[in-house]
Amino acid sequence: MKQQLSNCNTETITSSYLRTRTRTSLLSSFLFLLCIGITQTGCDDNVDCALIDCFNPNPFLELNVLQDGQDIIFGMSPLITPEEISIQSEENGNASLVILEDIVGIRILNSDRITIEVGTLRTLAIDVQTQNISDSECCPQFIITSIEQDGETLCEAACTALDIVIE
Repeated sequence: MKQQLSNCNTETITSSYLRTRTRTSLLSSFLFLLCIGITQTGCDDNVDCALIDCFNPNPFLELNVLQDGQDIIFGMSPLITPEEISIQSEENGNASLVILEDIVGIRILNSDRITIEVGTLRTLAIDVQTQNISDSECCPQFIITSIEQDGETLCEAACTALDIVIE
C-alpha cells in the first residue's frame, strides 16, 4: 500500500486541486456579479415600460352563448360562427373581441358599457366595472369587479365568464 502512494504524482494532484479551486472561484465571482446586476436593475428609476412584456394585464371575459343549455358556437350543432359575434364599447377602444380556437371573449381595458351582438339572434348591453389591483408602473393589473345589464347584477367580484342565453 505504501509503495502505491509513493508512486503518486503530487504535482498532478496539486495542479488538479488548483484548477478546481480556480473554476469554483470564477463561478462564485460570476454568480456574485450576476446577483448584483439583477438587484440593481430593479432600482432604476428610468424604466422604459415599452421594453417590459406585461402578461395579460387586462381582464378577459369569456362569452358562453347558450341555447337550451347547449353551446351554439363550439357545441355539437353550432348555429353561429365566432365571427358573427361583434362588440362595441361606449368608450372607443376600451374593449376588443378575442377569438381563440374554442373560446370567444372580450379583453377589457377599463370600466365601460359594452354592446354585444350575437349575429342576428341577440343584442345586449352590459356595464362592466374594473379595478386596478397592482401598483406596477409598467404593468398595472385589472380585474372585473361587476357586470350589470339593465340595472341587474349578472356577476360580482372577479368575473371571468358571461353566459348569454338565446331563447
